[in-house]
Amino acid sequence: MVAYITLYLFGEIALINQILGHHGHLNFGVMNLLVRSVVEQLRMVHPQVRAINYLYPDKGTSLGQFKRGIGFNPCRIMVTLAAPTASQKIQHRF
Repeated sequence: MVAYITLYLFGEIALINQILGHHGHLNFGVMNLLVRSVVEQLRMVHPQVRAINYLYPDKGTSLGQFKRGIGFNPCRIMVTLAAPTASQKIQHRF
């Protein structure tokens, strides 16, 4: 094994709890492949997922550089207990 990820699903949100890659394979893009594979699996198996979250805002940190390097972009989300149609209406107001 050269990389692994721990992922939790909360309705439309997938939360990355842990992501690790073997140092000897990082230069070969193992982390990018891992994230791409996770996104592909989510699209096939859990199409309701609309966002993936990994930790917290990290502007100007090495974690931020890593996250942007594997394809994450900062965005705001709203999490509610409302029905999907209600949350869609709320989302469109922003």
